[in-house]
Parts: sequence; structure tokens; C-alpha cells
Amino acid sequence: MRRSPSLSGSPASLRRRRQLRNEEESGGVNHLKSVSSADGGSYDSDMLRILSETESTRLLKKPPQLDKSSSISSTADSNTKVASLSHWIIPALLCAMSYALYNIFIKKGSASIHPILGGVILQFVAAIIGLVLLLILTYGPSNEDMFYDNSGIYYSVLAGISVGAAEIISFTVSGMGVPATQSIPIIIGGSVFFGTLLGKIFLGEMLSLTGWLGVLLIAVGIVLVATDPNATLE
Repeated sequence: MRRSPSLSGSPASLRRRRQLRNEEESGGVNHLKSVSSADGGSYDSDMLRILSETESTRLLKKPPQLDKSSSISSTADSNTKVASLSHWIIPALLCAMSYALYNIFIKKGSASIHPILGGVILQFVAAIIGLVLLLILTYGPSNEDMFYDNSGIYYSVLAGISVGAAEIISFTVSGMGVPATQSIPIIIGGSVFFGTLLGKIFLGEMLSLTGWLGVLLIAVGIVLVATDPNATLE
């Protein structure tokens, strides 16, 4: 068996012995260590290789323990992280444009269809589009996981009831001949006003003094639009 040259008394020998002593203290395999008295304390190279491989295997089988508190903290931080304005302002404005077109189209068709029938057709078309997107996301290349629980289903049903009622009422208001320049600002602005109040009451969300000033201005704007003397029924 080939042996490594004697390292007794040299700096390399001292470093090798210190390394093996540290491995022994950390739980290394002691019976694999072989000391040759004839060589003045040199170590068998093959035995050292086996010791190193065995120690590596032991470390792989026993991964380091993670701090549960830090893991929970990082998870909470990721859940409460809010996207910056530059990330959500464009989708929000597109959503606002969609709501504006939604009200314009309701206004255009309200005089030619019953409010209930108009609301049903509207929701039916929305359901078809949503079903197509659901199938694409679920079985398409992205293969997204459509997660849900009982709470999500419950509030989705309530949201559907609220949207259905809003659509029917919107058809009714537009069918009364109210100008779109008057009805749409009141409907959209009113939804912002009530959404802010309900978010404060039921969700406990906070709003700064500047935010409440904006809500007050929205309320004033609703009153001014609703009482505009130049707005006449069609």
C-alpha cells in the first residue's frame, strides 16, 4: 500500500493533524484514522480519503436545521409585500378603461333591451371568456395550478352577486335616459367612495390624511356632477 511521505515536525504535518482533530471533534469516523508509528505519525492517504468521503456522506444525510422563526418571518414579509406604483398603475388604468367602456356599452344598449336580459347576456359572455382563459392557463404551456379553498369560493359567489346586481341596476339607470357624462362619473366615483369606506370598516385598511382628502374630493365631485344644471335627461 502506497503511503504519503512523513510530515512529522513540518508545518504541513501540524496543519494535517489539526484538520483531522477538528474532524474527530465534529463527529468524524474515528476508526478509519490510521497512524503509522514507523513514519513518525504520518497518515495513510487511502484511509484519509475514505474518512473524507464518509464525513461528506454524513453531512449530506443530515442537512443543517433552519430557524423556523426566520422562515415564518420571511414568508410573512413576502405575503405582505406591496408592489410598487410602476408595477400596478398601468393594469389599474386599463381596468378603469374597461369599466368605462363597460358603462358606455350599457348606456348604448339600455334603451333596446330589458335590464335583466341585458345583465344575463353580459354575464354569460364574461363567463365564456373566463372559461376559455381558465382552460388555456390550466392546460396550456404555463400549466398553472388553479388553487382555491372554501373561503375563496364563498367570496367569489358574493362578488358575482354584487356584480350582477350592479349590471342590472346600471342598465336600469341608463335606460331612464340619464346622460353617460353624468351617470358614469357617479357610478365609478361612488364605487371608489364606498369601496374606501367599506375597506376601512371590514378590512381594517389604513388611509392617510391625503387619502381621506381625496375621498372627500370624490364625494364633492359626485354631488357636483349629480346636480349639474346643464345635464338633462335624453
